[in-house]
This record gives sequence, structure tokens and C-alpha cells, in this order.
Amino acid sequence: MALKIAVLGAGDHSQRNHLPALADFARQNPGVVELAALCDLRYEHASALAGQYGFKKVFPDLKSMLSDTHWGACVAVTPVTVTAKIAARILQAGVPLLMEKPPGSTPQEARELAVLAENLGVPVMVSMNRRFDPALQAGLAWIGERRVN
Repeated sequence: MALKIAVLGAGDHSQRNHLPALADFARQNPGVVELAALCDLRYEHASALAGQYGFKKVFPDLKSMLSDTHWGACVAVTPVTVTAKIAARILQAGVPLLMEKPPGSTPQEARELAVLAENLGVPVMVSMNRRFDPALQAGLAWIGERRVN
């Protein structure tokens, strides 16, 4: 049985990174994951992307997405100002969560979210991509300057 994945947020970062990666994984691993739902406040935008990437359902808000069915996992790509509040609602629904960093707009929000996840026993991960890390970029530039063609 495939893991049903819901994605919350269809903005630029989700469009450039999460949606293509999930669609590629689903194509390369049939039956492992199901791109079950895409949710964004811009419903028409989300509908177009759902068709492009193969998501089965589209929702205009988190409430309707969470009330529809039980998802095996949710990927939340939201503005920092609402990340902790939205993540808490997803965790309270018992849905394992992969969320974009930072896990809150303050250290206190992040701590409260960590305590909530632990108390509920719901798995949560924070996406961390070092590709844009200044030290890594400096190292790659240094290597590039020394490449021999």
C-alpha cells in the first residue's frame, strides 16, 4: 500500500523543489507513494500544479484537507510567520510531518512545536538543505576555480 502524501503550500519553493522531487520519486517508485493531495490558498494555482505533478486531490485550505481523509504524511512549505501554527494543527491531526525550516519564527515557537510533537508521538522532521550554505558555496567556488579542463 502506497504512502499517501499531502503537500501544503504550492508557492515558489514548493514548485521549484518539493513538487518536482516528489513527482520524480513517485514515477521512479510506482506503488511506494501516492501524491494524494495538494493544498494552497490559491486554489486555481494548486489545481494547475496538481495536474502537472500528478496529485489526485486539491484543497483550498488546511481545514478541508485535514477533514477529508487520513494522510500518511504531510509536507508543509509555508511562510515562516505561520509555520509553527500550521505545523501544530497537522501534528494534532496525527499526521507525520516534514516541514520547511525554520520550525517557527522564534526559538520559543520551535521549542513548543518540538514538545507538542514529542507529547503526541507524531514524527516530525525539518527539511535541511545545505546547498545554499555560505561555507559550502565558498568551497564549491574554490574547487571550480581549480578545475582542469
